[in-house]
Amino acid sequence: MRQLNPVSTTRSRQSKEDSVTPSGYSRFMFAMVRSVDPIINQARKAVGVRAGLSGYDALIRSDQIAMDLFAGFNEISHSYDTLLDIEVYISRFPYANTRITRSGHLRFIIEAYLHESYTLCERLKSYSKLISRRLAGHLPKIDYKGTCKRAGELAAAGLKNVVIIRGEHVHQRRFSTADLDRADLYDLLRTHMGDGQTRMFGEYTYREARKKWLATIRTNNRDLARLLDLYFLLLHPLVFDPTGEAFLK
Repeated sequence: MRQLNPVSTTRSRQSKEDSVTPSGYSRFMFAMVRSVDPIINQARKAVGVRAGLSGYDALIRSDQIAMDLFAGFNEISHSYDTLLDIEVYISRFPYANTRITRSGHLRFIIEAYLHESYTLCERLKSYSKLISRRLAGHLPKIDYKGTCKRAGELAAAGLKNVVIIRGEHVHQRRFSTADLDRADLYDLLRTHMGDGQTRMFGEYTYREARKKWLATIRTNNRDLARLLDLYFLLLHPLVFDPTGEAFLK
């Protein structure tokens, strides 16, 4: 079984030391929010002004493109924040005195991480294609297609390993590793053999597996943050003016 180390290349919720200089991801996010906010307000005001049209339909074409780019970025941001949230989910077991076992919860969280990482990879590839389709030729001096192609390839290469693992899990067999299998075994034994030694070994096995996977996910998320920085540093000049205050005209 391949190891879960999906990213080969920062956090949206930045640490204090990161907050002084915005990352490529954060810089793109702040520019997007500032640029699209007046368009969203305009769309709200347009609802009902023109009969039969939604706020989006009432916008001019360039503003519709801006809204499309915002929606795509929002999907990426949601996936990334979910992967960060999983660090919290895996570190706690809130289901005592229920039929949910600790090893089952741990395995579920790891599988959720694989699925969400795959989703993020697909959204990153789609987003660069969206920018290329919507903006290609907008400014003749900018290589939209070439830059978007590089961004998509960066995302695909960086998340290649997790996509392979997720594909094997979905199409071939249940995702498993030796530590998860041992945790499953002790959960089963504890159910039918409630002696103290079984409980002690089961507790140790589970805690060691959880500690390992929490460290792995944290490392992957840090690497993913660097990947997102590189990805959005490539795309930023295609979408925003040098100040980052507005869309390119």
